[in-house]
Amino acid sequence: MRLFMLDDGNGSKNLSVISIMGMGGIGKTTLAQLIYRDDRVQERFDVKGWVCVSEDFDVPRITRDILNEVAPIAWDDKTLNQLQSELEKKLTGKRFLFVLDDVWNERFTDWNILLRPLKYGSPGSKIIITTRNDGVASTVSSNSIFRLNMLSSLNSWQLFCIHAFEDHNSSDYPCLEEIGREIVKRCHGLPLAVKVMGGLLRSKKNVKDWVNVLRNSLWDFSEGDIFPVLRLSYHYLPSLIKWCFASCSIFPKAYEFKKEELVLLWIGEGLVISPNGNKTVEEVGDELVSRSFFQPVNDSYSSKFVMHDLLDDLARVLAGESCFRFEGKDFCKTPKRTRYFSCVVVEQESSQQLSDILKSTHLLRTFLPVYTSRWQRGKIQQEVIRVLFLKQQRLRVLSISQCEHVVELPSSIGQLKHLRYLDFSATPITSLPECLCSLYNVQTLKLNQCNKLAELPTNMGRLINMQYLDIEGTNLQEMPPNMGKLIKLQKLTDFFVGKREGCRVKELGNLQHLRGTLKIQNPQNVVNAQDSLEAKVNCKKYLKYLKLKWKGDTDDSHHEKVVLDRLQPHTEIEAISIIGYGGTSFPNWLGGSAFTKLFSLELKGCRYCSCLPPRGQILSLKYLTIIGFDAVMVINSDFYGRCLSSSMKPFRSLEILSFIDMPQLQEWIPYGTEEQTGAFPCLKQLYLTNCPTLTSSLPNHLPSLTTFEINACPQLQFCVPNSPNLSSMVFSDGSREMYFHDSTSLNIIQFYCQDSALEKMGKLGYSVEQITIEKYEPLECFPLELFPKLRSLDIKKCSHYESFCTSNQECLKFVPFEFLTELLLWDCPKLKFLPQCMHYLLPSLLDLRIYGCPEIETFPEDGLPSKL
Repeated sequence: MRLFMLDDGNGSKNLSVISIMGMGGIGKTTLAQLIYRDDRVQERFDVKGWVCVSEDFDVPRITRDILNEVAPIAWDDKTLNQLQSELEKKLTGKRFLFVLDDVWNERFTDWNILLRPLKYGSPGSKIIITTRNDGVASTVSSNSIFRLNMLSSLNSWQLFCIHAFEDHNSSDYPCLEEIGREIVKRCHGLPLAVKVMGGLLRSKKNVKDWVNVLRNSLWDFSEGDIFPVLRLSYHYLPSLIKWCFASCSIFPKAYEFKKEELVLLWIGEGLVISPNGNKTVEEVGDELVSRSFFQPVNDSYSSKFVMHDLLDDLARVLAGESCFRFEGKDFCKTPKRTRYFSCVVVEQESSQQLSDILKSTHLLRTFLPVYTSRWQRGKIQQEVIRVLFLKQQRLRVLSISQCEHVVELPSSIGQLKHLRYLDFSATPITSLPECLCSLYNVQTLKLNQCNKLAELPTNMGRLINMQYLDIEGTNLQEMPPNMGKLIKLQKLTDFFVGKREGCRVKELGNLQHLRGTLKIQNPQNVVNAQDSLEAKVNCKKYLKYLKLKWKGDTDDSHHEKVVLDRLQPHTEIEAISIIGYGGTSFPNWLGGSAFTKLFSLELKGCRYCSCLPPRGQILSLKYLTIIGFDAVMVINSDFYGRCLSSSMKPFRSLEILSFIDMPQLQEWIPYGTEEQTGAFPCLKQLYLTNCPTLTSSLPNHLPSLTTFEINACPQLQFCVPNSPNLSSMVFSDGSREMYFHDSTSLNIIQFYCQDSALEKMGKLGYSVEQITIEKYEPLECFPLELFPKLRSLDIKKCSHYESFCTSNQECLKFVPFEFLTELLLWDCPKLKFLPQCMHYLLPSLLDLRIYGCPEIETFPEDGLPSKL
């Protein structure tokens, strides 16, 4: 890892290239992922990005993909020069890391063009390349080359056990171990082959099954050829799952998909039936994951999956002419047997070519535009849509999502009687034709992010086979009549309450199979509170997240409370969000202890409520956010709830607590003697923002607290909580006074301040690793000697800041600050000099950045630190 972190002495001044080489399936991408997601890498680089290159080394496309990683907005209409100009601006002065995965191209001219904007980053910027091709590494002038070898016999067996046995141990199956070791030998140390074979045998614990796999003739392959192993694993897939896997060939390589996305497509294509049969569609997806055909994207913010490029090749071979990917390059005649058709980012100039293809084939069952970024927009023209609807009468799956030129749907869509899946998401359509309601087989309708769509067809209630309806991000204000007839609905993202008969909230009453998330919008339109009861929200046991969002003001707070009381969710609910509620108090159910799975609660904009609901006795609650309670003046014991026994600690599971925009909040009264009551024993993060009248009394005994932030609380006097695990503190926009415990054992990883807290901490001996000071006008001198373990210092927009110490003589007395590796100085107009003896004081400094400091004209006479 050290090689990836430190600057290289050879190569270009600012940029180094590292190549990871090896045959397919040996683990190049896995190694790159481990580096890319390492915490040290996260801290080291300002900008990161991951781009799959594959065989098609299209410089404009790759540049666009890199730019999307840096600034995720739409760049589709830009020329290569414009893209590179923008990328240069984004990268100038920043240290970046980009991974270019699966590179094949050896043409130096292409690589040189791609590199143009990448030469403007800060020193230490890096590109990691994965490739199977020896010539690529020399073409890109790699500073370092890693050649991956096959796994050893021991490591191969250990990897196999992880995938073949639930407890990763073969000791419970001694009769299988000898056979398993022979199977592993035939994988020749290729990690992907070992994983796939382990996944294949995971569900088989019969000796005969393992022997059959070992003796299968498909094993006859030369060392290093992984394809027969993948074919063998496919051979043993259940027939239902085989075609589900092969159909994935319509996606481009490295395409990241959500499991739900595939499930809905498989249902629409008729490959699986929902939810009957021996396997549910979710189980089909899970089986392909368990067999390593799908691999989870290693990203903590994502629940997506991806196919290895070799498995993508296998899927394309197996699908044959049934699946076709149109990529808008050279003209390629679509095979007559094609049933499943995808187009990858169709540009405007290839739209006519696509239209010609659609005229020449009449057997399509799937038409699917595919995008590698949610910011991309398809250029399919309205004429192509017209041809598609007229010529492809057998369509079951139809998507025109993210097509910016599709403003209306032809009435001919009513002739596509076989349609099961419709996706019009993120298009500028303003309405849907009424004939859509004659497509009785439709099961999935996606309209999310159609922000110009103001209403749905009147007869939507006729689509009685509908199971999935996504209308999130539309401009709807009211549901069409009789939505209660769609009794098969399992997914309904939003319900917009209307006042007309048939559009009221009680239409939800018959929708007992709803699952996942439901947002009930505009409950202020509930005229009769009995309608809320008839919605039977408390009977919808499959719902996980309920959001209730009011709009406008109220003239009847009692009615609002009754409505909310009758919209009580099932006790299995896991997350609740209440926004814009107009009552003065909350119903009893919100403070009850019946919700044993509730882990997240958000209350926002409830400006007439004068007290907070008692939530302290919800044992499962982990995240609590309170925003915009204008009338709350005090947080007292009512907030903690009534303890039924002395052993029950209030908020016993709470990990994150936020109070934001509380203009009248004056006092937070601790709950008894905190050490005795043990409130908030698991609280890790505490945030107070914009509480201008809060003066004192914060909880003090928070044993698990790691992050403590106070923003815009100018009257607050407080003592920093006594928390041995505290590692990050942020104080901004001033506070009246703060006090610190004498806690020399604390190791503060990150500290951000705009006031005098800094010096107090230093004098008490706090060990701080990272400090950011921003817009603190009184700061003239930074007391570096108070923080000997400091690793990173960032001083921003301090107009009176002049130096690190008062004189050169004091500097000379300093012992070296061996831990400081990063120093950033931003917009400090009075700073004239860097410290003398800098080469001695800061021997480990790797990163020095100076912006907006016009008075600094020269570096210290005795030079800069040697590692810069």
